[in-house]
Amino acid sequence: MNCQQIRKLILAGETPTADAMEHIRSCAFCTVLTQGDPIFPMSSHQETLQTSEQQIQDRIQQHSGLRAWLQSRPNPMRSVLLFLFMTLLFALIFLVSPRSDLLVYPKERLLLEILAACSLLIALVRAAFRPLFQAPLSTAYTITLVCSVLVVVVLLSMLPQAHQLQPASLQGVGEEFIPAAMRCLASGMLFSLPIVLLWLLLSRGKNAWEQQIFMGLTSLLAGYLALFLHCPITAPTHLLLGHAGMVLLGALIMLAFLRWKLARSATG
Repeated sequence: MNCQQIRKLILAGETPTADAMEHIRSCAFCTVLTQGDPIFPMSSHQETLQTSEQQIQDRIQQHSGLRAWLQSRPNPMRSVLLFLFMTLLFALIFLVSPRSDLLVYPKERLLLEILAACSLLIALVRAAFRPLFQAPLSTAYTITLVCSVLVVVVLLSMLPQAHQLQPASLQGVGEEFIPAAMRCLASGMLFSLPIVLLWLLLSRGKNAWEQQIFMGLTSLLAGYLALFLHCPITAPTHLLLGHAGMVLLGALIMLAFLRWKLARSATG
C-alpha cells in the first residue's frame, strides 16, 4: 500500500485492510490524514499525539496561580516588577524606620552611596534577566561584576566617618561594637529575605550558576541599601563588619551552597 491508495480508501469509505493499517502506522502523513475518521482505528502515531496533548493540558492545569503568571511575563516586565518591589521595600523602611541623621548626613555622600548601590543593582538584574537569544556572559564579566559588588560595599564602608553631629551616629563602638554589628548583620539578612522570595517566584525553574549568583547578590545588595537607609551609625568599623560584612557573609554562604549543589548534581 502507498499514500495514494490510502487516499482512495478514504474517499471511497471502504474498510481498511491489514496492509492499509500497517502503512498508516508507519506513515506520519497518512496518520494525520486518517485522524478522527471512525473507519480507521487509532494508530500508534495518533495515540502518541493524543497522549502528548493530554500531558500538555495536564501541565497547563497544574502550572497556574501567581507564580505561573510571574514566570510567564517577559524578561523586561519581570525586571520592572523586581525594581518596583525593591523600591517599595526601600520606601517602607524610609517611612517606617528611617535613619535618624538624614538631616545632617552630607548630601553628596548620601547620593554617592545610593547611586553606587543602585548602579550595581541595575547591572545585576540586567545580567540575571539576560535573554536566551543573546550570547551568554563570559566568565570574566561574571567575576568582574561579582568582585565589583564586593569591593564597592567594602570601600564605601571604609570611607571616612560621614559626620559626628547626631548622638545615634556615634553608637556602635566600644562595648557596643559587636552587639550593634550583629544586629545590623541580622537586619540586613532580614531585609534581603523578601527579595529572595520574589526571586523564587520570578525564577523559571533551573537557572545557570551565573544567574543564581546574580540573583543572590541582588538580594544581598538590596538588603545592604535598605540597611543603609535604616542604620544611623557612621563609624567605619561598624559599617565594615555589620553592613559590608553582611554582604560578604551572604556571598560566602551562597557560593558554598552553589558549590555543594553543583557537586551533588555532578555525582547524581
